Amino acid sequence: MKQSNDTFYQENISSRVSLRLVTADDLPFIYATWLKGLRYGNALYKQIDKTVYYSKYQLVIKALIGSGNVVVACLKSDPETIVGYSVSNGDTLHWVYVKESWRQLGVAKLVVPNSVYKVSHITDIGAKAMKKRYIFDPFL
Repeated sequence: MKQSNDTFYQENISSRVSLRLVTADDLPFIYATWLKGLRYGNALYKQIDKTVYYSKYQLVIKALIGSGNVVVACLKSDPETIVGYSVSNGDTLHWVYVKESWRQLGVAKLVVPNSVYKVSHITDIGAKAMKKRYIFDPFL
């Protein structure tokens, strides 16, 4: 019996990637990828003055990380090498990021909790990936 591509990728990715909780050393990477990803991935955020955006939105991210659940996907062979992460709180996904070379391999499925059905932040790419499975609710 032929296995589906999803099953193949999930098994393959699970042999190379492990999940762990966030550490203080991960935070610069998370802030940088989230801030840049949201600013350049959503036309609305591009309209905010650059200085204002980077100084103020960092505070929003800090609050969400502090009150949420952060799951990091890293290489099994090198736990300090992050390939993706998610920030969620209960049923709401605040942000998910996967390095470009690791996309479409199932990393996002590994880091996003099954309880999630709403998203609070969205990019143009994220909107396409949602496939009507999630409710966009930007009201924190």
